[in-house]
Amino acid sequence: MISMSFNEDLEILEVVYQGDITLDDIKEYGKKFREMKSLPSKLNMITDATKANYLFKASEIPLLSKALYDNTKHFESIKSAMIQMKPTETAKSVIMEQQENPANYRHKIVSTRSSAIAWLLYGLG
Repeated sequence: MISMSFNEDLEILEVVYQGDITLDDIKEYGKKFREMKSLPSKLNMITDATKANYLFKASEIPLLSKALYDNTKHFESIKSAMIQMKPTETAKSVIMEQQENPANYRHKIVSTRSSAIAWLLYGLG
């Protein structure tokens, strides 16, 4: 399951990946993300994937990279912190991070919410 909400106080989109996550789940999330027209054009976001089990294969990551282009092209910029704790999920996120990403998209893998906020809001870490 993937859920998201906008934290008005921090002005950060907060996304939670929980349980088994498939390629189709991420594509559906991307569709919902594109439809959120009220998000700022310079978007900060945190994705908490600490309770996720990625069921997609490493070979499917280029498909995710393509979806990333499609889902982010209408933003001026996106700064995204991904909270990871599990080795397999972290490795897949690292592979994704190493793909060619859109020019308007910056991504960092972190291990805690506080480090995600520090990087997003203050450029620390």
